[in-house]
Amino acid sequence: MAENIKSSLEQITNSELRKLLDHILTKLDEKDAHIHHLENRVTDLELRVSEQERYSSNDCLIFTNLPINPDENLWTQTVKFLQEYMEYPIRLEQFKACHFLGSSQKNKTPPVIVKFLYFHDKNEIYYRRQMLGSKLNPFNYLFLFPSDYQSTIWM
Repeated sequence: MAENIKSSLEQITNSELRKLLDHILTKLDEKDAHIHHLENRVTDLELRVSEQERYSSNDCLIFTNLPINPDENLWTQTVKFLQEYMEYPIRLEQFKACHFLGSSQKNKTPPVIVKFLYFHDKNEIYYRRQMLGSKLNPFNYLFLFPSDYQSTIWM
């Protein structure tokens, strides 16, 4: 488009008008270059945001079949579960977020997602997940989490 305008500019005989149009075309070229630079910058920022979102989800775990009492606070129950059953010394302040995913289904609580403040806590709890299968009830020495109601943890 600029080439067509430049060729038309050569046919204009008024020198002041030609200078003005030449100046306008120069500014237009500068603006086009600036727009191209900004488009590249936006693309770069979108990629960085996407990478950051992916990285920020690395400190989350999803717990299924937790023994949750609906009348108590989910955060404190999750901390209690991790302390008692996973034998991990965690505090409430080490969570960024904790909430249910979806709604409950037939005698099962919905999954709980926990976002940890520290990646180390998340990793340690994830690696301790095997402990859940061997927990025994202190009253009858049966497995605390039967296989059909096994609590699981996944990323």
